[in-house]
Amino acid sequence: MMVNNIGVISARDPDQAKKAIRYSIEDKDSPIGINPITGQLFTVRKLDRELVANHMFQVKAKEEPNGLESFVNVNILVIDINDNKPELSIEEIFVCENDMAGTVIGTISATDKDDHLPAFSFTLVKPNGNFSVIDNNDNTSNIVLKHGGFSLEDSRDYVIEIGISDGGRPPMNSITSLPIKVCRCDNKRIHTQCKAAQLKMGVSVHALIVILVCILTILVVVILIAMRKRHQKDALVTLGKSEIHEQLVTYDEEGGGEMDTNGYDVSILTSARNDGSMSMRQGPSLYAMVKKPPTACKGDMAVMIEVKKDEADHDRDEIPYDTLHIYGYEGPESLAGSLSSLDSSSTGSNLDYDFLNDWGPRFRTLAELYGVDGSEGSGSPY
Repeated sequence: MMVNNIGVISARDPDQAKKAIRYSIEDKDSPIGINPITGQLFTVRKLDRELVANHMFQVKAKEEPNGLESFVNVNILVIDINDNKPELSIEEIFVCENDMAGTVIGTISATDKDDHLPAFSFTLVKPNGNFSVIDNNDNTSNIVLKHGGFSLEDSRDYVIEIGISDGGRPPMNSITSLPIKVCRCDNKRIHTQCKAAQLKMGVSVHALIVILVCILTILVVVILIAMRKRHQKDALVTLGKSEIHEQLVTYDEEGGGEMDTNGYDVSILTSARNDGSMSMRQGPSLYAMVKKPPTACKGDMAVMIEVKKDEADHDRDEIPYDTLHIYGYEGPESLAGSLSSLDSSSTGSNLDYDFLNDWGPRFRTLAELYGVDGSEGSGSPY
């Protein structure tokens, strides 16, 4: 409660000058304030007797402008008012299966934080067909059965609402839900097995906050996962065709003369063509686009190369450009002469090519062309 006029502090100056007096409270955290001119005391904030019953502070009186000063101690006693609701005070309440009508199953009482003589009264907020409340006129009441026949196997829950009034001025009231258990008891009414009543309660604010935080966390995780997948998908779309082919098509080709040549895996290129990522170009064979050398003055080497070129021109299998071998042949009448080591034998070279017979079937044709016949006296390889 806020009070504007608790009391007045006054000071008297015995001097003839009669200077003005100003009042102040030394404790800046005091809940009591003072008018600096009149000395009237008032509350700065609400006082609660249950928290602090006495407030002690010091008031200073000083002559203006630079006169003498004096101090006085003030003690404020907070008087209690009826501002707290009564609270139900109860022990365990249960009903036995063998209890009969009129049995007192428990006694209830109440407590109050206010400083006054209690005069509690108890009532049932809603009429109940199983239980009744009888006031004992001593700030307690009995819970009495209206009928018997309770069973532990019964699925029903029993909860009654008790209304309490403290009889103060003004009177303070409260309502408390009281659960009652059904028990299996012995002859002395000592329970051996009980079925607790389920008190219906709403969800608290803290529980709602926890639920909302969990939901928000799940939503954030789902959104982050979706954004990550979308980013990965966009990264794949932005790749060029050449980059995709470089990542999907890999091969390691060795020279044609290697005995362990495995070439590359044609199935990879075939799969790339079948899935539509590599389109077939309709056009003339790459061999047909190679410029043919002149046909004048052809020797045996020129005839062989021309045959190979004709085979390549009419070959329907489009061999990849990676395996295309371009042959350069200088005619016998060229001023520069032939740059091929294979043709050097036609100029009277004494090179021995019999070792080609030891290289296997891959070099059988070259061995036949360049092998030296012992019956011939000339150095010609033919």
